[in-house]
Amino acid sequence: MVELKKGKMNAVRWEGKPFSVSVREVDIPKIIDPLDAIVRITSAAICGSELHTYRGRLPTKHPMTFGHENMGIIEEVGEKVTTLNKGDRVLVGAGIGKITDFGVIGQGLPGEPISYGIGEIEPGALVLDGGQTQFMRVPFANANLLILPPGNEHELDYLLLADIWPTAWYALECAGQVPGDTIVVFGAGPVGLLCAYSAILRGAIKVYSVDEVPERLAKAKSIGAIPINFKDSDPVAQILKFEPNGVDRACDCVGFEAVDSNGKNVENIIITQAINVTRPSGGIGFIGAYFKVDNKPQKPDESTGILPFPMGEWWSKGQTIKGGFAMPRPFEELLKNLIERGKAKPSFVFTKEFKIEDAPQAYKEFEARKLIKAVFRFDTPKRGL
Repeated sequence: MVELKKGKMNAVRWEGKPFSVSVREVDIPKIIDPLDAIVRITSAAICGSELHTYRGRLPTKHPMTFGHENMGIIEEVGEKVTTLNKGDRVLVGAGIGKITDFGVIGQGLPGEPISYGIGEIEPGALVLDGGQTQFMRVPFANANLLILPPGNEHELDYLLLADIWPTAWYALECAGQVPGDTIVVFGAGPVGLLCAYSAILRGAIKVYSVDEVPERLAKAKSIGAIPINFKDSDPVAQILKFEPNGVDRACDCVGFEAVDSNGKNVENIIITQAINVTRPSGGIGFIGAYFKVDNKPQKPDESTGILPFPMGEWWSKGQTIKGGFAMPRPFEELLKNLIERGKAKPSFVFTKEFKIEDAPQAYKEFEARKLIKAVFRFDTPKRGL
């Protein structure tokens, strides 16, 4: 059992130095608004989105506690929280909704909170401290906490409902997947693997998974996807050998930090490859991150998110493109039901567990792609014990 000093807890902190996190003692949060809840964290995952800040690419005010994939037990609720009680097991969704029954999601306006512990994905937007810590304050708790069955069953499956599984599912929604489609997923990190997994659940007849890391490609193959290593040769050419007319749908689960076969960051490479490999009238979903601000662009225009786009190829093919910041809440109940009915077990993406004290090593291994998905597990006592 982790010892707590009175009023203090440990937290994974971003302090502004690229490729570095620290474990610091900070104040245990308190209720500051009657719609708040305090959650005692039991599990918190590391997401690839945090790596944009960790690598110094995304401007972020600091210090900040990392973590937007969190779950735990409610420790305290504000007086206007009507749908939740102390002791409830809950999921903390990555997006922060406003005060409505189901959460009207914010649009990143200056001063408006949109997420936890991830960095300023919208310039000027307020990002609250995240949940890679022992206790977490959640605003508008009625809208932003999903009640889970008591106990610890499906802990790591449920945890993925906070962000990356709904995000992966949303990629397929953006691409317009229907049963019988052939699909290519760019990226076999945790989001890409869950996108490929979801595509199969949703009735795809063939799914290609594009990456360069052998362990990721092996994991993709284990779930029924066809691995494509872009270091071997052009991934578009590899896929078109099997699909001469192009695939029906493509999903970008990498974003602006994508690299070519030489390991060089080419921010628009997947945009171009997705258009080239998708058939005429096909659909493309972009949920890999593309930000308005980049601290380390490869070219000047890229510092503001302006990237070259193959307009002629896209226009001549008449493809549909949709994407953007995925909000998990609309998909949480659907995916939760798949877990509880034994139809899905998304936790296969987790490959290593850490204690919070080992956070610097966890981030180092995750950034170096020595693991697929990491999680912090907590045994924090209730406050005051």
